[in-house]
Amino acid sequence: DQSRIAVMLNNVPLNDNESYQVYWVDHGNILDDAANVQIQRGIGNSLYGSSAFGGSINVQTVVGSEKPGAELEIGGGSYNTSKLNLKVSSGKFWNNRLNTSVRLSQIGSDGYRDYHNSFQQAASVGLDYYGQKVTHEFRALIGYERTHLDWWGVPVEDINDRQLRKAGYKSYIDDFKQQVYSINSQWNINNNLHLSNVGYFVKGEGYYETEKSSAYDPAVGDISACDEFNAFLQSYNLDGYYPGYPWDGKAAMELGFTRRKWIVNDYFGVIPTLTYLKDKFRIDLGGELRFYRGDHFGEISNFSDEELSQMITGDWYRYYRYIGDKRIGTAFIHTTVNPLRNLRIVGDLQYQTINWQLDQKKIGYAPGYQLNADWQFLNPRFGMIYSIGKDWSLFANYGKAQREPADNRIIEADDIWGKPVKAAAEAIHDLELGTSINKSIWNASINLYRIRYFNEQLKNIDIEQEGEYDYYQAGKTLHRGIEVEFGFRQSKYWSLNLNGSFSEHVFSDGELKGNRLPNVPGILVNGSLAVNPVSHVSLLLTSRYVGKQYIDDENIGVNPEFWLFDGGIRLSFKHIELNAKVKNIFDVLYSTSGYGYEWDGYWAYLWPGATRNAFVSLAVKL
Repeated sequence: DQSRIAVMLNNVPLNDNESYQVYWVDHGNILDDAANVQIQRGIGNSLYGSSAFGGSINVQTVVGSEKPGAELEIGGGSYNTSKLNLKVSSGKFWNNRLNTSVRLSQIGSDGYRDYHNSFQQAASVGLDYYGQKVTHEFRALIGYERTHLDWWGVPVEDINDRQLRKAGYKSYIDDFKQQVYSINSQWNINNNLHLSNVGYFVKGEGYYETEKSSAYDPAVGDISACDEFNAFLQSYNLDGYYPGYPWDGKAAMELGFTRRKWIVNDYFGVIPTLTYLKDKFRIDLGGELRFYRGDHFGEISNFSDEELSQMITGDWYRYYRYIGDKRIGTAFIHTTVNPLRNLRIVGDLQYQTINWQLDQKKIGYAPGYQLNADWQFLNPRFGMIYSIGKDWSLFANYGKAQREPADNRIIEADDIWGKPVKAAAEAIHDLELGTSINKSIWNASINLYRIRYFNEQLKNIDIEQEGEYDYYQAGKTLHRGIEVEFGFRQSKYWSLNLNGSFSEHVFSDGELKGNRLPNVPGILVNGSLAVNPVSHVSLLLTSRYVGKQYIDDENIGVNPEFWLFDGGIRLSFKHIELNAKVKNIFDVLYSTSGYGYEWDGYWAYLWPGATRNAFVSLAVKL
């Protein structure tokens, strides 16, 4: 679950402030600007931002080359996929103090499943200033996406049918635009003292659209249908438009309309850090101030009832609204010391305070809840690295991390029947032991971990409401396993890399004690073989194995294991580069995850992965 990973873009936190999810689709083609992708496993230390439960990822973008230039890339592939990317760089100018670049991109695809397509546009602007002791890096990234979603999985009995597994529906649309602005500044005060700061502003706006309808017919004889239709009207604050409501149920009724759930949000903040370095000692003092506001509202239009359309003025009728505010303050101290030549000790202490408020507007039957909560967390982390010779090291780490519950865990404020509930903060204790060896032509590492998780937030798909999850908490869970890595590079012509994770993720108390957590595979194995037979040609073969997963808490439904192979070739010359990739070479039928529930029997659904597909691109550099 990527909500447990702290994701940053140029040191700017990207995780949604309400759900902690990361929506990569909002930033199409972002890796084309990436100069460095920093990945840290386990609990992220304070230098990598807010508390991370499953690691940290920081994508750092680069402005461009030192010389002026331009690059045009076009590509196309399976499922009517197309890509267009243009980047222009100024090169260094003004006595080599400034450098700037602009990138424009567009991606489109019909997708693997029926009615599942995506259209993405992105723009980025970068400006770097290089002073004698001060540097400033300004980045502006604007992304837009409009995606037709297939929210529901495929019945398990259809998942191995090449046509039925692609079935989808037209009615779900996600439309969103996000803007990310940041300034990363560095000041080298002297040889030992450095000051850095990240200032950022992020703004998002978009909606989730679907078609809704309800009806009842007395002739059918369904006694509850009238009540369900009445509840449908109340949910959208429409019952007042029907004279004589509620009715006696003797007349047939039907109503349909288009619904949009909007979110307009923004957050801004600063992340200053003061670093002192001397000999075998380093200390970092820093923090973060962040202010977030999210304005949620729902609107409906295009009514099938002509009389209702005439009574409601305006293009869209608003039926709910609530505003969420969050203020976050973080302070940390991070130290590294080498008391012995072959021993390094790392300590990290983070304090975090969060204030959360929610203002539900009283529209229709909505009660108008006014909620607020405060959390304070103290998160210690400690680690040691002991070197045995030049190429062998042992390490041990302990860390604690805590996080406030997601907003939807406390209340579903867009539901007039929703009531606030008490939700405990999540907390984990992570213990890791490992060793690594780095030789001239090969490297290997082994890591053992044991994570005790308290109040872990889990979710099931809401089978009664598309686009929604049912959130719940597990009192105690246990995550433990072993991770291994191996790399071999005997020459410049080829290299081999392998890594794997063999783990157990289980409920450790309550009625589900001993059951495995849903949609978490116990085995993950990845491999890659890179071959460079001649100077202009590169070949890459990758493979991944994913073990079986249970799709429900009771461990009834199963998503089978799968093994995939991908391949690619790159031809690069002075001004031209040609890339060709084939995914799922052996055309395996597989599914990525799923869900199951019991209702007059057991029902299981899986989300299918794409069969064999290809993509070819051509880049021209000037």
